[in-house]
Amino acid sequence: MKKSFIFIVMLFVVLGLAAGAAVTRAADSLTGNWNMSVDSSRGKGTSIFVLQQDGEEITGTYQGVSGKIKVTGKIQGSDFEYIFNYNGIDITYKGKVEGNKVSGLVEYKNSKSVVSDRAGRGTSTSTFTGEKR
Repeated sequence: MKKSFIFIVMLFVVLGLAAGAAVTRAADSLTGNWNMSVDSSRGKGTSIFVLQQDGEEITGTYQGVSGKIKVTGKIQGSDFEYIFNYNGIDITYKGKVEGNKVSGLVEYKNSKSVVSDRAGRGTSTSTFTGEKR
């Protein structure tokens, strides 16, 4: 009887640990090469981001029609934000990473695609999706 009780307790412990491990998987990483697709009012575009994540810090490069540009940002949990500047336009990607996929919004500040204020400032947004290569 005592051996059966110990066996049942151990079985519940093992099953509990296995279930806990499945629920609390490691945080997804942005480190790697990402194929991105942006859908904007001007049409669709693609680019490649080569990113490195070190804790909450993100560094890397954008590679697309604008050339190769340095990227910096932060990640907390699955939420990330990174930014680069092209021709005086700050381009910010804000989104979520889920495994080997990302999605979210791209914000363009000082963009020529929107009506600007007197100082020449303006913003517009697009959506993006991406997949790790």
